[in-house]
Amino acid sequence: MKTTKTVRTIICLATVAVLTACTAVGDIKIEKHTQSSVSKQIAEGKTTKAQIISEFGNTGSVSFTDSGDEVWTYKFSRVVPDFTNFIPFVRWFFNRGAIVTTKEIVVIFNQTGVVSKYTMDETKNKVEYNLRSPRDDMPKDGDIL
Repeated sequence: MKTTKTVRTIICLATVAVLTACTAVGDIKIEKHTQSSVSKQIAEGKTTKAQIISEFGNTGSVSFTDSGDEVWTYKFSRVVPDFTNFIPFVRWFFNRGAIVTTKEIVVIFNQTGVVSKYTMDETKNKVEYNLRSPRDDMPKDGDIL
């Protein structure tokens, strides 16, 4: 009976460690959107700023083109670490890392406040590092600084 309780405790602690290690940053409203869903929400030459705000919320990044068009950028990133990052001793001898998913929607409005162009990009990358091997960008013995 005591072994079963110990196993349950270990499984619960491991689950909590993995679930709490995820990090999300940015415009949370675009997290669930895909290229397909964005193309259904935005029509070039028709969709207005008010409709974009209604669907995606206010953006944290606004810029302007040389011709005076307004550019809104929405970004969202989620980092999910590998489970081996949480296993003592294993993480010292094997690669540690995470899966990084990034979404970005860029909307360009003409001077009347209507979408003239937009794009959506989604990338998923695996980031790895190993404590045993030196980084390539670090100086090595004999390098002139």
